[in-house]
Formats: sequence, C-alpha cells, structure tokens
Amino acid sequence: MDLKRGAKRVLAIALSMALGLLGFGMTALAEGAYTPGVYSATAQGFGGDVTVTVEVSENEIVSVEAVGEGETAGIGSNAIEMLPDEIVEKQTLSVDAVAGCTVTSEAVLAAAAEALRQSGASDEVIFAEPVAAEATAEDETIETNILIVGAGAAGLSAALSAHNNGVENVVVIEKMPTIGGATAMAGGGMPAYRVDEDEDVTEANIEELFLDLSRIGKFNNNARLTMMQARLSTPTIEWLKEVGVSVTGEPDPEEPIVHYGCEGTASAAINTLYEKVLEAGVPVLLNTRAQHLIMDGEQVVGVEATGSEGQTITFLANAVLMATGGYGNNVDLISDPSILDRVIYYGPVGATGDGHIMMSEIGVPMFNMDKVATKHFGVETEPGYGIHIHWAVAQLFTKTGAIAVNKECERVVDEGGDELDIALASMYQSSDGRLYIVMDQSSYDLFSSILVERNAFTEEELAQMIAENGSGVTKLVRADTLAEAGTAIGLDGAKLEETVQAYNAQVAAGEEDPFKREYTAEIGEGPYYIMQTVARYATTLGGVNVSNDFEVLDVNEKPVPGLYAAGEVVGNINGSYAEYLIWCFASGMEFGNVIAAE
Repeated sequence: MDLKRGAKRVLAIALSMALGLLGFGMTALAEGAYTPGVYSATAQGFGGDVTVTVEVSENEIVSVEAVGEGETAGIGSNAIEMLPDEIVEKQTLSVDAVAGCTVTSEAVLAAAAEALRQSGASDEVIFAEPVAAEATAEDETIETNILIVGAGAAGLSAALSAHNNGVENVVVIEKMPTIGGATAMAGGGMPAYRVDEDEDVTEANIEELFLDLSRIGKFNNNARLTMMQARLSTPTIEWLKEVGVSVTGEPDPEEPIVHYGCEGTASAAINTLYEKVLEAGVPVLLNTRAQHLIMDGEQVVGVEATGSEGQTITFLANAVLMATGGYGNNVDLISDPSILDRVIYYGPVGATGDGHIMMSEIGVPMFNMDKVATKHFGVETEPGYGIHIHWAVAQLFTKTGAIAVNKECERVVDEGGDELDIALASMYQSSDGRLYIVMDQSSYDLFSSILVERNAFTEEELAQMIAENGSGVTKLVRADTLAEAGTAIGLDGAKLEETVQAYNAQVAAGEEDPFKREYTAEIGEGPYYIMQTVARYATTLGGVNVSNDFEVLDVNEKPVPGLYAAGEVVGNINGSYAEYLIWCFASGMEFGNVIAAE
C-alpha cells in the first residue's frame, strides 16, 4: 500500500483571537521581537522538502503554514498537521516532536526557525519558554444516543450506516486532529466473493473466501468472525458504491473471489465517507480523546473524554461503539516484546491502543495480543520506525536476479513469495532479524528508480546513504566487489561471494530454485549494492471478542451491556496476518444495521 500523499496544514489565528481565547501575554516577548511580515524557509523532511511560512507581528507569531508533499500519510503528515498549531499556541519553537515522525518534526521546526530568523528574531526569542495558555473551555456533559469512538473506516462507516438506517443522535469522537487512522495509509485492496445466479455456487464462493482468509491468517483466525467477514464482504462493496465511494474491480465468472480496490487508495474512500457523514449532520469531534468508559453497574453508559482545550467532556450514551483501531505505536501492549528488535513500525502515530486500555479497565479480556501484522521488506528510517518498499521489491524479484540473504549470508526464502513467510524468515531465520537485498548495477537501477518514483527516497538521500557506507540508520552500500559490499554492511564478505556463486551456478544450469522462486536470473558484474531490510507492521491483530451483533464479550463470553466494537480493535479476526480494510468497512456498516434494528 502506498504510504505517500501530499500533506498540507494551514493555521491562521488572528492576533485578537489569540489574545482573547488563548491568553497570550504581551509581556512574554520583548517589544519589537519580530519585524512584521510573512517569511518562508525550507528544510529537508523524510520524503522531500518541507516548507514553512510564518506570519508575525512585532510581538507575536500570528500564523504558521507547513507544506510537505512527500511526507508519509499518517506519520510525517501528523507533524505537518499538528506542529503549526502548537507553535502558534505556545509562541515558541520549544515544542516536542510528534511521536513517531521525528524527521518530519525536525524539518518543520528547522524551517520555522529559519523563517523566524528572517524576521530578525534572535534564537533566544525563537526558542523561548512556552507561553502558558489560560484554560477557557469549561467541563461539560453531552447526552447522545450512539457514541462512536474513532473516526477511521469502522467508525465513519458505522456513523453513516446508522444515520442512513434512521438512527438519531449519533456522535463521533476522534483523538487525532485528522480522520482516517490506519485506513488513511492503506492501499485499498478488498477481497469479496462473487455472486452467482446459482445460490449454491454463491455459497461455495463464500466458503472459498473464508478458506482463503484462513490460509492467509495461517489458520490462527477466529473462524466465526472470519466467516462473518466473508459473508459481509460483497454486501459491503455494494454499500460503499451506494454511498459514493469509488470502487475498482469486476467479478470474473471463472473465479470465486473478486479483488476490489479503492480508487485513489483507501484514503480517498475514507475522505468520501467523512464528507458523507458531515453532510448527514453527524457531529465528528476531532482532538477529543476518550479516556475511560463510564459504568452504571454492569452496563456501559458513556465515555469520559478530554476535549481539544483540555476540558473534561462526559458523554452519556445508550450505546458506545469502540472503533479505536490498533496498538502498534504502544509497545507496552504487545504481549510478546521479543519481536520488537526484529520489526519496525510504519503505521499511524495515533495507534496507541486506547480502546484496548479502556476495555481492559472494566475487565474485558483481550485475545491475540502477542501478534502484530508483520509484513516483508521494511526499511528502518529512524530507530524502531520506517517505511515499506513493497512496490519496489515486487518488481525487483520478478524482473531481476537480485536475491535476499540473512545475516549468515544464506538465502532462506522465496524473495517473491508470501509476505508473511518472508517476514518470518527475516525475523527468525537471521541472527540479527534482518534480510539483506543483494543487487548488481542493473538490478539497483530498477530498484532505485522505483524508490524515487514512489517518493520513498530522493536520489540525494540514496546517495547520502551510500556515502555513509553502512553507518547510518538506513543502510545501503555500494562496492566494486561483493566481498567489499558485504563487509561494509556487516556481512561475511567471503561467505556472501560463495552464496552468489552457488546461486548463479544453479541459474546457469537451469535448476529449479530451492525456494520455488518463479523468476530467477544470474547476478551480473559489479558494482554491487546491498540494502538492509527488516520486517514491518502497521496494524495489530489483538483485541476483544465480539458477538455476531458486535457486542463486546466479557470473560464469560456474555455481552457487556451498552458496549460494542468494530474494526481493528476486534482481536483474532485475521489470525496471523491482516486483511483488515474490508472488515473495518463491513463491521462499521453492519453495526449501523444492527443498532437500527434494536
């Protein structure tokens, strides 16, 4: 799935509003701290240039605009979205980087600092202690019928479905300043069954989809929930089309499973749903973080939340739907921490398991919390975080003879095969939890061109990695011989040469690849390139169990009155691998049907 999209955040706050609402003090800065005007500067972000434009009066930062078209959606884009607001609010660049997007945060702050220096401000002013804001919002209580926590695919689908089914007084709250969650970063693939004129064939197609989902999940799935997903798949596709989402893909009369997609990736679908929810008049309160479930005896009757200005908001509701997503960015919730040095996270910064924590507080059991949705060939860009290069390796291993080896310089897997198999090979068949892609010049030319085309890295960034010669976080080396390249990146150069020679001999002899790789070709003459890769995850696989009506089940597998869950927060739906997008849309849509019937 493509993580990249343009990101832009414009925040213009009039000085009078800042003084009246945020309580900025004119004594915070010396008179004439800035030369009034508009100033811009640019710094290198993760995916390219980040440009920041600031407007200042003599004594105040009036507005901040940050633009970073290449920053990763759901990661770097959060820094683009959030930091301008905080700079204006606190009247300083002494603010914390946004968790999980340090590189983009540093670029925003560096560009903002240079822009402010253009205004004549000293670093003492630019990096002054933050101005304390006066709390203006009062605590409040909001009563509603249905409260939906989370504005991702499941939450927004649930809101729209419930409204379209005649359910009144639906409210959505979202802790982040933007909607979408992990869906905003998803590619958009959605498997569904083909409807046939013969009902028996249709039923067989549903069963085939169920088996396929089970195989993908390595048969660790909750069978009941996986069958729910299979049966809801095609009705969900039809519902998405009905509400205006652009869906690609057509049934093949010879195939039981149809592979649909979201035109423009899943972010386009989620934006369409958001527009429809707002058009329906359903309130979506951003920057509103649910903290605790409110109980009346054994029944959930609402949520205590923190509003955008720090106020406590008590939501009282007849039903609460937890659509809070995963916990990938909260390692404390991963019950098998041994995996953490063998994987990197590339998902949304907001996936901190808030729903898991809140439901655990009231005694709801969790399942599958040792599993994250590991995938293959990630690239670490800062410690513990990174990106995927799926579209690059997909072509690399089907068009060239490039191979991947473990720390011991051995091939251990079909490089073009099952994503989970490759991820597991990287994690458990290499002593350092890494795989190393070995390329000749022609292979690297294809590989690097795709990386640049898809905004993973710029040519300058790739050149810088090569210049670092294996010393940076992102490791890419170049050398005239395989032995030199291997040594530079920390491999046994002689052993690497032996492995490549043996591989080339097998290819030349026309022998079947020992790992059943479909396309093989010899690795040619140098220079040679090696990139270090690591397994990656964006979504998690653990969470609560639910009934067929999405009621959250307690330790006795009885429904917790008033509490429902949909989307990624439901555990074990996918077993050992994630096929979440259709489930998130489907569970949200079906919740709207269920709640309307009650």
